[in-house]
Amino acid sequence: MATFKSLSDSEREHLLSMLMAGKLDHSDIERKFINVAYGEAKNQRMNIYLPSEGEGPFPVIFFIHGGGWQSGSRHDTQVKPFLHGINRGYAVISCGYRLMPEVNYPENLYDIKAALRFIAEHGTELMLDTNRLIIAGASAGAHLAMMAAFTQGMPAFEGDIITKAPVIRAVIDQFGPTDFANENTQFEESGYARMHPPAPAGKGTADRLLNADTSANPHLLSFVSPILNVHRSIPPVLILHGKYDPMVPYQQSVTLYNKICDICGTNHAKMIISDDCTHADTKYESEPYTGEIFSFIEKYI
Repeated sequence: MATFKSLSDSEREHLLSMLMAGKLDHSDIERKFINVAYGEAKNQRMNIYLPSEGEGPFPVIFFIHGGGWQSGSRHDTQVKPFLHGINRGYAVISCGYRLMPEVNYPENLYDIKAALRFIAEHGTELMLDTNRLIIAGASAGAHLAMMAAFTQGMPAFEGDIITKAPVIRAVIDQFGPTDFANENTQFEESGYARMHPPAPAGKGTADRLLNADTSANPHLLSFVSPILNVHRSIPPVLILHGKYDPMVPYQQSVTLYNKICDICGTNHAKMIISDDCTHADTKYESEPYTGEIFSFIEKYI
């Protein structure tokens, strides 16, 4: 196993405090639908936050929480960077999904696709304009957001018959994993401290996510890695990542950005690599990051 540079105790404690997202206090949001069910499982629920004025339909920011595909909730504070959109006339959805070990990929992606079909079918009663939708996510949620956007309209990634679905106009990727095959190599190349030691073959992030050994079945990476699903028709992407992120190496974002530019053109992606943000950093809840987020959103919806 390769050697690695570990975080200090204080750095680890700080990061863990970031990762332990608190429950969002939404008492000051006047109009909302809480725990809207799009399936039968307890986590197949979403919270929908609406502007306080107007009858809509409102353009949609559809947010997917992180947590390593095994924790996190639609009630988390992770959605806070996007709640600024309520005062800008956007509906903001915080979507839950089934977690590991209850399910493995692609069942969690199928949940996101089911939620998107649900709001397309019920948009009128929920005051949503699902023809104007941006999808966003943090960490594992960013991975699911990218996969949902890059595979929209593809039956193999839907988990059910495509009845009615919104058109995803753009994607916001906050420090999401994109290239599972190269995580360890990227950390080794940068030399930056990381949260966990490198996993042995067959025990990496993609292996846990899929419950399969990708070293023995490398073709599985094409089904789970956003970077291997970039094509000319993907929506535009905004990428936010901290350079010293100890959970997901920042090169995951750099290589994705370069591939999108190569395939789709240099105007199809924007990347912001921060020197002062760590993984799941609360700095993303304020300027200059919220300004970048909403400048991007307003460009596409």
